[in-house]
Amino acid sequence: MIVSRFAVALLVFIVAAPPLGAQVPASHDHKAAVEHKPSVAELAARGDGDAQYQMGLAALGGAKKVRKDAGAALMWFGLAAFNGNAAAAVDAARLFETNGDMAAAARWWYRAGQLGDHLARDRFLERFVNGDIPGLGGLAGASWLAERAEAGDRAAVLALGDAFAFGREVPVDLAWAERWYAEAALSGDVEGMFRLGRLDLFRPAQWRAPSKETDHDGHWQGPVYWPLRAQARDKDSGEYDLGRKAEAGELDIDPKLLSWGRPGMVQAEYWLREAAERGHVGAQALLGQAYLDGTELPLDVVGAASLLQAAGSAGHVGALERVAMMAAKGQGFPGGDPVRAWVSLDLAAALGDGEAAAERDHFGSTIGPRVLARARQMAQDIRALRFPVTAPAGEAPTVEDAAPADPVTTETAPQ
Repeated sequence: MIVSRFAVALLVFIVAAPPLGAQVPASHDHKAAVEHKPSVAELAARGDGDAQYQMGLAALGGAKKVRKDAGAALMWFGLAAFNGNAAAAVDAARLFETNGDMAAAARWWYRAGQLGDHLARDRFLERFVNGDIPGLGGLAGASWLAERAEAGDRAAVLALGDAFAFGREVPVDLAWAERWYAEAALSGDVEGMFRLGRLDLFRPAQWRAPSKETDHDGHWQGPVYWPLRAQARDKDSGEYDLGRKAEAGELDIDPKLLSWGRPGMVQAEYWLREAAERGHVGAQALLGQAYLDGTELPLDVVGAASLLQAAGSAGHVGALERVAMMAAKGQGFPGGDPVRAWVSLDLAAALGDGEAAAERDHFGSTIGPRVLARARQMAQDIRALRFPVTAPAGEAPTVEDAAPADPVTTETAPQ
């Protein structure tokens, strides 16, 4: 309601206010005109930020016998903030927070921060790092967060990596995302290892130019990568060539000297394994799924079974479902393991997954009563030890939670 009143009031003000350069009609009494001092309202109408701020305070009851009007206050605070008044932006943010509109409040904390209020910057960054708002507001927000990260704030380091990896109100830049994730990972932060590995895992294949990687003295200068162009054709033959000929021309080399591969595979496996061995459940689930799929990483069913079991034992619902599927089909479990399959589905159901409960009941009808009785007893014992409290439906983690919702590509990163 406040926002709608604010919008209407702002529109009325813009329409009714005289142009800033408008001439005031000359008074018949020249002396009176010279001595006239404009009121706060007149100054506010002329665009004076301090006067507009005072009008906003008055609308909140700052003056005697003035009825509080939050909509009018927000209108004046907004105009004052746009005209450079940091205190007005702060008060606008507080008003929106009072009414539970965190997104609008964040915009005004951001504006106050732009105007030099360091406490407002801290408030804005806390909201972002804690996940209360979706983005950094722009590059100014990224620079404030970078100051925190460079000062050793681990949460800021990871949040900054996420901002650039997923484009959270800053341009997607995988080079910067990798830079911040790597800083956390190299300092021993397990979550940083996981996020760096996740980023590398979803990097697409790229062309590589080995002949361009050495200088005139034969010293290796590092890999030279170029993105594959999925729809590119050879201009002469008309056949799809993933941009090989065009990029070879740009590099001034023979197209046969270009090779291609997945540069992120090795790094991804390394960092995900490092995190998994340190007990990171998301890394165990994601790496296990990658081994099971055999797409992002080479197929390793036995390795997948081990990692998914580890994640499942920690309560990862998606991993439990994968283990159940593998055990029922005999993947990673020679000869099959119906008891393990039923128990895994039962544990997933106990953690709030309704679909797992239906699958468990259906699977139970396909195995013998003695096997089912054994599975029930085992599940009861495990649940009593590991999962004494049932998680609310919809809150249990899945394998997909470990992967980016919208994987970004290296084509958006600086070359």
